[in-house]
Amino acid sequence: MWERACATRWQKRPVWIHGDFSVGNILINNKRLSGVIDFGGTAMGDPACDLVIAWTYLYGKAREIFIREIDLDNDTWLRARSWALWKATFELCQIEDKDSPEATLQKKIIDSVLNEDA
Repeated sequence: MWERACATRWQKRPVWIHGDFSVGNILINNKRLSGVIDFGGTAMGDPACDLVIAWTYLYGKAREIFIREIDLDNDTWLRARSWALWKATFELCQIEDKDSPEATLQKKIIDSVLNEDA
């Protein structure tokens, strides 16, 4: 998966990206997205980095709907999955107690990314 993703490139014009679209940077009010914060990594580039949220925050049907509605090419989703794998692996390596809830979450993300049909 990683090698296939690295062999692809965003072929369209660069788009605005947040750069760190993670759970800690989204605000939810009454079960709805109400805001996004921390724009320190904002840039123009490949949207795959912001699509990591599909594996770090969404599960099951919600992830399916998100991917379907975003409607990007398979290569972009492959890069997004690989980005999610990198991020979760990096986070897991930083956690001393590999049996902690935080480590378990990162392992769940890694498993989800590696075992998804795509």
